Amino acid sequence: MRVTYGAPANLIETVNTIGLAMYARQLARPDGSAIEVKTEASVLPVNKRPRLAVKITSSN
Repeated sequence: MRVTYGAPANLIETVNTIGLAMYARQLARPDGSAIEVKTEASVLPVNKRPRLAVKITSSN
């Protein structure tokens, strides 16, 4: 069983909040010519049953 936890984004408005899987933000340019889209994902997958993990090695 694997569980994934999300961390808050590196933004002032996300301080002391529960983390989400992904954050997306739209920023308009000052001259009004375009909109930039910034995304951020800070996820931590946790293996809840580590004894079931398999180690794989390669000769390469």
